[in-house]
Amino acid sequence: MAKGKKKKQKQEQQDEIVDHKTIMKHIAALGLSNEYRYWDWCRTNNFPVRLEKRPSELAIELETEQKKEAKHQAALKAMRNPRKLIHLACTDTIDTERVQRPAIEHFCQAIEKSSEKPEDRASLEAMLLVIEKKSDLLFEYDTSQFGQHYFIDAFIRMHQRKAQWVREIDSWSPKSKNAFRRFASLVEHLFAKYPLPRFLSNVWLRNDQGTYRYRDWYVHLGLGQNIRTAKLPVKMTKKVAHHFMTAPDDYSVEQAIRWGQIHAMQGDKRLCEAVVPTRMFKDYKNDEFWQTVLAFFVDNPLLNRRHIGPIIDYIFFQKFDTQEFVVGPGETETRQPPQPNMRMKGRNPETLLKQVDEWHLQLGRSAPSKTLFFKRSGVMPFEHVSGNKEYKTKWTIRELLSGVELRDEGRAMHHCVASYAYDCAKGRCSIWSMEAETKDGKKKHLTIEVERKRIVEARGLQNRVPTESELNIIYQWAGAAGLQVSPYLTWGS
Repeated sequence: MAKGKKKKQKQEQQDEIVDHKTIMKHIAALGLSNEYRYWDWCRTNNFPVRLEKRPSELAIELETEQKKEAKHQAALKAMRNPRKLIHLACTDTIDTERVQRPAIEHFCQAIEKSSEKPEDRASLEAMLLVIEKKSDLLFEYDTSQFGQHYFIDAFIRMHQRKAQWVREIDSWSPKSKNAFRRFASLVEHLFAKYPLPRFLSNVWLRNDQGTYRYRDWYVHLGLGQNIRTAKLPVKMTKKVAHHFMTAPDDYSVEQAIRWGQIHAMQGDKRLCEAVVPTRMFKDYKNDEFWQTVLAFFVDNPLLNRRHIGPIIDYIFFQKFDTQEFVVGPGETETRQPPQPNMRMKGRNPETLLKQVDEWHLQLGRSAPSKTLFFKRSGVMPFEHVSGNKEYKTKWTIRELLSGVELRDEGRAMHHCVASYAYDCAKGRCSIWSMEAETKDGKKKHLTIEVERKRIVEARGLQNRVPTESELNIIYQWAGAAGLQVSPYLTWGS
């Protein structure tokens, strides 16, 4: 008798189960999102439930989801209070995937990734509560040549070095109304016994490779030590170290090093502004040689500064850049730089400029222009119409996707953009052409280099600097495409 009863119950349970694909189509037809919603709908409307999971299992899962939803709704309500939000984020109470506001989402995710130790979270919460009480920086971000960075990321890096603080955060008293200056004052309060240059504060916001070393430098200098005794990529004389500390507020550490070197050689700000946007400020592997290049520029002050960028490109190509050539189907050949032993001593500016011009012509006839094609960078192209009905101008910014296009661009604009073919092919940067079309026809205006979502360089005919109207178009494109614009763009090269 008992066996017959059990068999009947088992058959009833089997009857409740139907094909999974069939039931999911049924759920979708009802406009419901998942099985749990379907089970709730059936229970509310007194319909039988036919699912692969038994009603008892679904009931437990539905109850769990409902509790989770109630918890999330309570958290959303608490978000209106920043201090409660800090506590919720530090105790993993918020489902970050369901937060709609970008600033709060980033805030919660940054804390979630910071540390899993309860004691670290509690200490971080105490720090953030003080910052919230004395400023409005927690959910703000800074935009500079380094990109857009939320202050919360920097606060977490500062907290990770709490053992190196020279003062407690409770005694911090911000005075400036400017967000970045308030941030810089907090960094200096925590890590510096003595005032430090403003540009050094940027290292706490940056997250690119190797910037932790720059934060080591900050702590080192904050204790009153000399920059020359830090672990540096270059050798610094006393003069270079002195001028390094006087670099402008918006400079990076790398640019400040070149600033120090140039001024130690009696160079001026104009030379720095010409060198900073070039590849040279990133290269410290051959610093002794590059200092001879800087000395050449300093010794020739009447050299038009617009030639400095092309000269540096030419030097890189001749002395350091290896080249890949297609020699057959699927076969490539790597060739060494044409002049690996190139020296700057005794060079004549006029002769060098002539060699640069000849190189430009050779680039137009070289193999890369015929064989290289580039993948799209993913950056959005741009179109904009300005002016009135009588004189309307259609601006376009389009990506150049082959060596042939770079060659033609270089020929038309009389510059060396063709030398960027291999960098584009390897995805290191992308090159764009700005054109304007009017009733009189189409005209090229600028060639633009984009690197890591940042517009780093723009050159017009024969390397001239952009005009105000051209810069306005660049900034509109940057806003639409989510790009950053280098502050040195207006200086050209």
